Amino acid sequence: MLIFYIDESYNGKRYVLCGFLLNDRDYFTLLKKFNNFLEKEFNLSENDELKGDELFNGRGFWNKYDMTERSEISKKIAVFLKDNLKGNKLIVIDTLWNKRKDRQKEVYLTLLSSLIPKAMQLVGNRAGRTKKHLMIVFDERKDLNKKEKAVYLQIRKDAKNLFNKYRKKCIVIDNGYEGISSLSRMLQISDFVAYFYRSYKSMVPQDTLFEKQTDKRKQLLLKEIFEDILENKLIKVESKNQS
Repeated sequence: MLIFYIDESYNGKRYVLCGFLLNDRDYFTLLKKFNNFLEKEFNLSENDELKGDELFNGRGFWNKYDMTERSEISKKIAVFLKDNLKGNKLIVIDTLWNKRKDRQKEVYLTLLSSLIPKAMQLVGNRAGRTKKHLMIVFDERKDLNKKEKAVYLQIRKDAKNLFNKYRKKCIVIDNGYEGISSLSRMLQISDFVAYFYRSYKSMVPQDTLFEKQTDKRKQLLLKEIFEDILENKLIKVESKNQS
């Protein structure tokens, strides 16, 4: 079975989903190694949440570190992921959106509908003990009415439409489980990549009439993470408004 952990990141102009596609047989080994790494290197215990935005901006657990230190920490985490993901995949999709005009629910569900097929393509015989089985875990959706069950219905609809196309690779999709990021290291991996990738895609290389240049130190950090360290670990899915 492959487990697909999905989290999001967005600002006023760009929306990103990241899915971490993990073979169930690798779960406990990766969890133990990642927890040990975070505690040994940064004193972040298994009960502390790793949040991308707090690390990037020096809030919460990371408020005692300056920008140079947080930059090095971010790169160390990226290197850990590069060295320890094995055949497991990080899948990202991003789109331009207008926070004042576009409804978040529709943007999220549209990106989800492009992310799921890519995961289905990759299931195949890699799915561990329960082959051709994809289980989807998404971060809790506080913005969606639980009675509406929009995410669950979208996953079910997409699965029904896609099974004929990918049935040689994926024959079962669990219709989705709402996880809590603070309690799931795997969702935290998706959150870390989603936040940093959204920041990477939102960089302003130089001043314009409307926006100030992104701090050059942040530009260098984000480019190193996504153009060097994680370049070969990311699968990028196209969206209609991607740029």
